[in-house]
Amino acid sequence: GSSLDVYALHGNFKKSPSISEDTTQWSNLSLTHTVETNQTTDEKKRLSDLLYSQTLSVAPNNTVQLTFDHVLSKICITLKKADGSGIEDANLNNATVEVSGINTEVTYDATNNSVTPSGTSTTITLGQESSGSTTYEAIVPSNMMVTPQVKITLNDFPETGKKRTFSCTLSSVTFAKGNKYTFTLTLHNNIVVSQPTISEWKKDEATNMTIPQAKPS
Repeated sequence: GSSLDVYALHGNFKKSPSISEDTTQWSNLSLTHTVETNQTTDEKKRLSDLLYSQTLSVAPNNTVQLTFDHVLSKICITLKKADGSGIEDANLNNATVEVSGINTEVTYDATNNSVTPSGTSTTITLGQESSGSTTYEAIVPSNMMVTPQVKITLNDFPETGKKRTFSCTLSSVTFAKGNKYTFTLTLHNNIVVSQPTISEWKKDEATNMTIPQAKPS
């Protein structure tokens, strides 16, 4: 043909059947994507991410730039210490942060590029946004309405080897695809929880792909 439609999808499809060339229509595609329950490493975050790109009517021999959108959502928990709490910065950036009530899977529908939460509702362990950060993050299914339960464990607090645990309930939220939801939790004898700040989860960096010359049939 004179042009090609290019679709690209990145996901954790370990529970889905393989896709074979010439046998799968994109519009009929339905896959199960799995969100990792332990997202404390960059690799687990990468596996949990579901990304989609679409570029239509690309001429042969041209280079197409694939810009990927996030199909899921991201939840972020920022930890702060209250005056007089006795909490140190080292406790905040060495914490264990868990959020319960999160589905582990989504069913991806290529017809409208949407997902439906599925799988077991369970606890997700968040990973640090970056080394030494007091913000913890995890990728979660979109189109999911939930009132998350949070458990925070501060390690080595304040005496060597002693731990301190906090628990709270966050505001009810419906996760929309491509959005990031940031909650700030201020710790003392109890937890003061902020309303979530909702922002765009930025697109992934683009990847260039060269479209081959069409061959005669």
